Amino acid sequence: MLVILATPTLAGLEGFTQGLIDSGAEVVHARSGMAALEMAKVRSPVLVIVDASMSDFRPFELVLELTRVNALINSAVMSALSPEQFHDDSEGLGVLTQIAPNPVEQDALDVMAKLIRVL
Repeated sequence: MLVILATPTLAGLEGFTQGLIDSGAEVVHARSGMAALEMAKVRSPVLVIVDASMSDFRPFELVLELTRVNALINSAVMSALSPEQFHDDSEGLGVLTQIAPNPVEQDALDVMAKLIRVL
């Protein structure tokens, strides 16, 4: 199960990344939104986790572009928005969940459990 982790840096995400791997994911790192889109075109990920701090795309714009590549790609966004604002901004995009900006291993286990429920 391929997961693209779209974030400028993996620093501080070691526990989160390990939780994804422990949940059965093959994790690949995309340092930019454009890199995530290119990977999605050739690798068919089940999930793309978008870091809101990407410099080349706003997070929900990247999610929209990913759905244009493949409407079956699930997405999650690491964001500090309030739950209400996150819901408003992501409405209609089919975002699986919001993830804290500094996620830990338990956050990875939670997102993977949600993903398994929708697959």
